[in-house]
Amino acid sequence: MLLSSDLPIQEILDNVNVSNSTYFYQKFKKKENCTPTEYRHYYKKIRSTNDADLNWLLKE
Repeated sequence: MLLSSDLPIQEILDNVNVSNSTYFYQKFKKKENCTPTEYRHYYKKIRSTNDADLNWLLKE
């Protein structure tokens, strides 16, 4: 859900019944070396860059 939606992080946590968001953020940052928001921004940027590259290739 983190990458497939634009819902606020807290709303996603509520939807999947995470009751301790502080704990979640700590574990996420330890595992991914960034916050959930940073992770989302990074992968959306990568995806949009890859989509642009793919569109260029398809035009040939």
